[in-house]
Amino acid sequence: MLSSRTLAHQDVIYSVNKGNIHLQYLSGWGQLEVGNKIGIFLELSDKLIKEKFPNSEQLYIYFGHDYTKSDTSYYAIGYGQFSFWGYEKYKTSNDVKANGLKILIRDRDFDIKKVLLLVNSAFLNIASIKNNQSEYIIKTRYYNADTLNSIQFSQVAKYLSSSDITVEKLLKEKYYRNIKKTKEESDIDYYFQNNKFHFYNTRKPEEEWSQTKGKYVVPKTFGEDILTIDNIFEIFGSINDGLFVFINDSTFYFIPQLKDSVRGPFKIDSIIAGRRPITKYYHEYKPIEKFILFIDNYRTHEKALFVPDSNFLVSNYDQIENNFINSLFKKIDNKKINSKPSKTVIILLALLGFCFVTIIWLIRRQRK
Repeated sequence: MLSSRTLAHQDVIYSVNKGNIHLQYLSGWGQLEVGNKIGIFLELSDKLIKEKFPNSEQLYIYFGHDYTKSDTSYYAIGYGQFSFWGYEKYKTSNDVKANGLKILIRDRDFDIKKVLLLVNSAFLNIASIKNNQSEYIIKTRYYNADTLNSIQFSQVAKYLSSSDITVEKLLKEKYYRNIKKTKEESDIDYYFQNNKFHFYNTRKPEEEWSQTKGKYVVPKTFGEDILTIDNIFEIFGSINDGLFVFINDSTFYFIPQLKDSVRGPFKIDSIIAGRRPITKYYHEYKPIEKFILFIDNYRTHEKALFVPDSNFLVSNYDQIENNFINSLFKKIDNKKINSKPSKTVIILLALLGFCFVTIIWLIRRQRK
């Protein structure tokens, strides 16, 4: 998948089926949260179709994840033949052909509510979609142009901004990242509700001494929300160190080890749009607790320094390190040039001179 010595990289197509929904998505990084967001979307869309469109036709969705944010975004709806990977546990997967609705997307991120509204409108307007689709050619930066059949994009835009009672009702329910609510343990989890992502406390209830109340109290209860955000891009860290929750390429919240409080948001200024996932960091405790995040901006490698206890963040930390090292060696060089010889050096030079004079004296005496 990825070589650390070169810029070679290969995207991967993931395939998931849920009832009559067959979804494939192209993405370059499995560490990003887009896969979990698509899993939540499948749960929602499966409920929508079973409740509102029973015995419906097949639906194919393709999502091209433009994680580098450099290509043309589009949402298209058509009707026709498609193929998907059919698979069962312990059986060989096979290529299945079918007819039905086709939703094709290329965008920087996967918006659960927008795509759910698109699915709802598509099933409500199957006849119109069949009769009004045309061929479109969408240029791409890195691949061949996409040729697809779709209704007019202006109509698709109306579907994306539509409203529906059933969709709103389903969005009020909780859909967990890990399918089910996690047990009381040191873990990270969130649920999707009302078009927002809710991180909740997974720590076992433990009493702590309260100076203000003068007794032991439970500061946070299990399941209580500790962070609510509109979007989620990436999560990394560990249960022992703490976790970084990025809502986009550069902005993050920090959830400490105990996971019952949150700090942030913080923004790293040096990050470019479409960076690679952050998979490497240093966590040090001396002389103070600090994190050093290693950021791969494809052609440049940078660092960010984060001190959680003081909510202190330094972007471009690598430049500060390099400048300090360069200035340190520059001072050493200048000191060598400008400094006077030490006493030891003077004594050695004197001794060397004495030896040289003595040797010459002995040679002359021997000749006489």
